[in-house]
Amino acid sequence: MTKNRRLAIGIMGLLLGLGGASRGLAYVNATIAQYQHAAPCGRLSGVPGLLQATHFIPSGDCKVRSDGSCQGHGACNISAPPSGSGKGGSKGHCTTTNENTCVCE
Repeated sequence: MTKNRRLAIGIMGLLLGLGGASRGLAYVNATIAQYQHAAPCGRLSGVPGLLQATHFIPSGDCKVRSDGSCQGHGACNISAPPSGSGKGGSKGHCTTTNENTCVCE
């Protein structure tokens, strides 16, 4: 393999790697934005669950039914709200979303 060919392959690999990293970062930012105004009360799975465990996504303390909906619509607390989220306090109300997910908002 010639030196120019190796250089071209190396540059293409670098560009592909940067493209993949930027897509991953965009997905993480979109996931954090999805839960910016509503803290899920149950444990999330996958990447959102990892972000919740590392406190990039806050958690609510509502009681959750087995189908994922809230047991009641009372007051709730949001644990570890992310800084800069625009949420003034760490209190909210239990709400069941259209996706049958219990959140504290």
